[in-house]
Parts: sequence; C-alpha cells; structure tokens
Amino acid sequence: MKNKKINLTLLLNERGWYHTLIEYIYAVDILYKNTTSDKISTPLLYLVRHSIEIGLKSTILYLCEKSDSNSMCTEEKLHGHALSRLNNCFNEHWQNIIKKYDLKYQGETLKDIINNTNKYYKELKELIDFFDEYDKESTLFRYGNKHSIQIEQKYSFLESEYCGTVALIDVDKFIAKYKNSMLIFKYLEDALSDFFEYYEDEKILKEIQ
Repeated sequence: MKNKKINLTLLLNERGWYHTLIEYIYAVDILYKNTTSDKISTPLLYLVRHSIEIGLKSTILYLCEKSDSNSMCTEEKLHGHALSRLNNCFNEHWQNIIKKYDLKYQGETLKDIINNTNKYYKELKELIDFFDEYDKESTLFRYGNKHSIQIEQKYSFLESEYCGTVALIDVDKFIAKYKNSMLIFKYLEDALSDFFEYYEDEKILKEIQ
C-alpha cells in the first residue's frame, strides 16, 4: 500500500462479493509469503475460511440466475457462516444446471467444464470438511478456543509429531490446496458465461426462424 490510504468511499458503496473475495485471496497470499506461519496462524486460517465462505455465496448468487432452484437466492437468505450449508446449496444449483441444460451431452467443451469444476471442487471440499469439523460457525479462528479438541489425522495437509499428540498443518500443502480450490469460483462463472451467451443466441435464432 504505497500511499497508506484506503478508499473508504469505494468500500462503502456498491461492490460485488467477488471483488471482496479477490482482496481476501490477496491477503492470504501476502501473509503466506511474507510472515512466519506460526506468528499469524489464527488470522491466516480465518482469512482462508472466510474467503471460501464469500466465494460460495458469490457463486451461489450467480448460479441462481440459471438454476431452477430458489434455494438461498438472495443475499438475505445467505446469512450465517456454516460452510456445509453453503456447500449443499452450491451443489444443488450446479447439479440442477447440469441437468437442465444437458451439459453432459453438449460436446467436449462442456464435458471439460464439468471435469475441471469437479477437479477444483475436490480440493475445495476437503477444506470445507476441515473447517466444518473444527470451526463450524466461524468462531474458533476469529476469537480463539478455550476447550481442548481431539484432532484426527485424516486430511492431506495434516501431520503429527510426538507420537501423534501434536497435530500440524503443512502450510505449503494447505495453501496449495486453497489456491486450487479458489479457481472454481472464477472458472465456473467465466466458463458458464460463454456457454449461456451461446445458448441464448441459439434460442433467439430458433425463435426467428
């Protein structure tokens, strides 16, 4: 931040959730690259979790425009922080769109969109499961925790020391998975925008013939 000033007017006026998501992704990247992880572990994990939440909410609103489902299709309905609930809604809309537009049978390009989305989603789902297990309501990494928690070594980015009594997050693996998972939000919207533009053009052509 060269001039150490923040444009408050810009922040307080209309901005889409996607713009906020990008800023969170930048913040995660800056913390990861420039600070020793054990000194900023709580804020780093909070930023990762919150950016996943914003990404899901932003993408749900986009998918609502094309899905036959009315599930959580307004910002008012997208309240709360439970990632599992948002994830279920995201999947509902995505599967409805696949079925409604027969995406599996629309040629290789659409098959690639489905396959790439599934690839990114696999990365995202592991992070959702992790946060849903240990920080379901988005409080632990915001406020801290006063109770002991039993940690299972079932996530690809976890390691253990001292005969399994200490659980460690491999930050490089964790952030790599996070970066891959974030691709789903921008990729899906861009890829579907091209398809729907073509779909609407074809529909208009059929109507005027």
